[in-house]
Amino acid sequence: MGFNHAACGHKDVLDFVTAMKAGETEQLNAFVSLCKSLKGFSKAMKDKDYKAMATAYNGTDYGDYDKRIERAYKAFTAKP
Repeated sequence: MGFNHAACGHKDVLDFVTAMKAGETEQLNAFVSLCKSLKGFSKAMKDKDYKAMATAYNGTDYGDYDKRIERAYKAFTAKP
């Protein structure tokens, strides 16, 4: 979201939008920068603490985001 431009590593919203339109690499770089800027997010990821991840990312009213993160993690790490 545009209001996160600085946390995503961009000087202003226009710079952020331009980078997002440039492609997946810039989108991933912005997401990684955002994750690094969120207090406790990196530790929550390492600990697989899905509730802490959801709280750091969306605040205390995160709905079922913790469960969606956990499902996605399990789906991408499942062995065939």
